[in-house]
Amino acid sequence: KVIAIYSNKGGLGKTTVAVNLAYELSEMQKKDKTALVDMNMFLGDVTTFLDLTPTYDMIYLAEKAENKEDITEFATQYSESNLFVIADSPYREFSNNISRDKIVHLFNALRKNYKFILVDCSSAITQKTKYVLDFADLILLVSEANLPTIRNCKKCLDFFEKTGILNKTELILNRYSANDECQAEDIETVLKKEIVVTLPNDWYSVTDSINRGLTIAESFPEVRIHDAYIELAEFVSDKLCR
Repeated sequence: KVIAIYSNKGGLGKTTVAVNLAYELSEMQKKDKTALVDMNMFLGDVTTFLDLTPTYDMIYLAEKAENKEDITEFATQYSESNLFVIADSPYREFSNNISRDKIVHLFNALRKNYKFILVDCSSAITQKTKYVLDFADLILLVSEANLPTIRNCKKCLDFFEKTGILNKTELILNRYSANDECQAEDIETVLKKEIVVTLPNDWYSVTDSINRGLTIAESFPEVRIHDAYIELAEFVSDKLCR
């Protein structure tokens, strides 16, 4: 199943959500592999967050996928986990020229080899982003509890409704605190959309994990935000595997 992690505004922690959710799903599904694809073309941070130096990037895998169904040997394993990363391409000219057919070939090949394929999407609504959102089985829309972000999120949900993908979209509230002026219940009322999981605001744990190139589960397994990521992974698994 393909899970797109998306926010229509930068700086909302989308990559943090993608990395930590992917790791939790890989830990839950020990018998099956999980893939994490960085679609932030030539500006992606997934490999930095996990301190990886991949031999191959997404462009290479996409080309291989046109003639080869099993491309697992070209993905980069994270530590000794069941999580495998497909890195963004460092070359802008290649990233700009990747076609819809190549993206479809890549994800069709990934579907045959991985139980879950998470995609850290670009915040810009590019043609490539639209391909992924259309192709995904589930879209996780990341938002925060402040007025500008909520307004942007409302515009995004309206756009998703017009393009026919709202029915597979679920709302995640990141960096949430019970003391926030905008409360979760009020946000749900304004957006007319249920928040399926709230991820607490834990700046220290998240930042320290990123700086060390580790997931929150590995750095701070006892903090509340780790429990929230387990909850999110269970929600995604139940929704897609029932």
